[in-house]
Amino acid sequence: MSDAYFMYKGKRSSDFGLRIYNEMVYVSPEADIEFVPVIGRDGELAIDNKRFESGRLEFPVKLELTNQTVAEATHDISNWLKNDINWHKLYYSEMPEYVFEAMFFESFNVNRTLKNRGKTVLNFKLKPKKYLIDGENIQLEMGTTLFNPEGKSATPLIHVEGSGNINFQNNGEDWLMLKDVVDEITIDSEMMSVYKGESPEFYKMIGTLDPLFPELAPGKNKITWSGNVNKVTVRPRWEAIL
Repeated sequence: MSDAYFMYKGKRSSDFGLRIYNEMVYVSPEADIEFVPVIGRDGELAIDNKRFESGRLEFPVKLELTNQTVAEATHDISNWLKNDINWHKLYYSEMPEYVFEAMFFESFNVNRTLKNRGKTVLNFKLKPKKYLIDGENIQLEMGTTLFNPEGKSATPLIHVEGSGNINFQNNGEDWLMLKDVVDEITIDSEMMSVYKGESPEFYKMIGTLDPLFPELAPGKNKITWSGNVNKVTVRPRWEAIL
């Protein structure tokens, strides 16, 4: 029995008396490729849809209790996992450098399975990316170099406090161009959105660059800017394919 645990919705599996008793199963995502038969042609035409399917984590767990009954514990576990069915951060103690975007959504009865057998397998669907823990918010100074340690371009969340027309460069190349900023603006390259508070402000981003939304390429990214800027905060989201 290992001391490994996972954390989901801010709570540890061990908080509920769950112990991971075997190696977790890690299923990497498949590329979304459509195979189309073509008359008069051997084999099939492969169409790459430029995306990955979801991955999966499976945790074999056993219930070990001290101060709760099985009924009380399984009720709490079911509520923890099944309330608010959405994407949440998931951490696994054996992979401490990464955080996953995960969802527990299975309809099987966790209560019944744990009561009858004392153990079960908890299956989580994963977005096809994992993020480095140290890719959290970074306040930039003029000329700050962000180093992407992964082999994939990152899609950052950028918050700018300033006003007027603001142009950003990455390694000397135009990277993000904004116009008529009032006080602040946020650019989310992953969600492909631009907003201030709850109001969309996509029209304030000049869309002549390729890619349209700024990315952080593998290796060094030296960020500079021109215009009236008071503060720039970046969440790099260093990411890797599962």
